[in-house]
Amino acid sequence: MLYFLVGATVGLLKHIIQLRRSHIPVDDNGLERIRLTPLPALSGLTGVAGVLLVAILSSPGLTSVLQPNAQSTAPIGHFLPALSEVFSLDGNRAALVFAALFGIAPGLLVTRLGDLAVTYEQAIRSTQPAVFDLSARELVEWV
Repeated sequence: MLYFLVGATVGLLKHIIQLRRSHIPVDDNGLERIRLTPLPALSGLTGVAGVLLVAILSSPGLTSVLQPNAQSTAPIGHFLPALSEVFSLDGNRAALVFAALFGIAPGLLVTRLGDLAVTYEQAIRSTQPAVFDLSARELVEWV
């Protein structure tokens, strides 16, 4: 639960700080609020997933799976660390840092997608409608 809260808080704060620095407030009919609503949940989930991913990648049992001939200290069938070890604050304090780092990722994705949307919107606004210069006779022949 703590890793979820750390990821959610860091992700939300990072996104809010980026919004304050990025542009002048514009009435977007609530689009930014809709983008912001799922962000804490996504940041929290990615924070927890990041802690789990780092624990799996740094486990000694992973070496025995990737290199079958390597000597492993983990018994057969125990390739992954126990979840109680992974999410324990006593033995895994660095996991808070990983939760915070992974919690930033969804905010960066939302910001990047927002920037792409603004770019496409500007491209659409800069296009001009097609102008047909047909006389009445050419129009009749064309139809």
